[in-house]
Amino acid sequence: MRPDRYRDDIRAELELIARELSQFEPLLRKVRLVTPDRIEINALAMLLHSFYCGVENIFKRIVSNIDQTKLTATRWHQDLLNLMAQAVPQRPAVISPDFHTTLQQYLGFRHISRNVYSSQLDWELMRNLVDNLGTVHARFRDEINAFLAELERRPQ
Repeated sequence: MRPDRYRDDIRAELELIARELSQFEPLLRKVRLVTPDRIEINALAMLLHSFYCGVENIFKRIVSNIDQTKLTATRWHQDLLNLMAQAVPQRPAVISPDFHTTLQQYLGFRHISRNVYSSQLDWELMRNLVDNLGTVHARFRDEINAFLAELERRPQ
């Protein structure tokens, strides 16, 4: 794949994430004021899950197109996130170490949301992730854009 192609794909994925969050903005505003009901909690769980899946989609493109490796271990989700905080010969670190810690919380929730019944979702455990989603999204976008800019400065 041409370098400009995977960069375009990454930028398109960033746009999809932004669009997803934008569609949920009315609900995100509402739950800052009142406790969500069970249906809203499920919708917010899906939003958190979708957000992190978008993050992983970008990371998978980087691993596939730049690192040119494939993660196959049982813990590949965790391995992928860890790899993005590390520089490798082909590229600089994609995310900063402190942001890695932040994204670890979203990965953890993704795992929970995939392994419990929706009636078992706990708003108190989700609240911080939901409240910080806008800030986390903005930082993710900024770190990915900085990473892409660094790649463009490097000789091919």
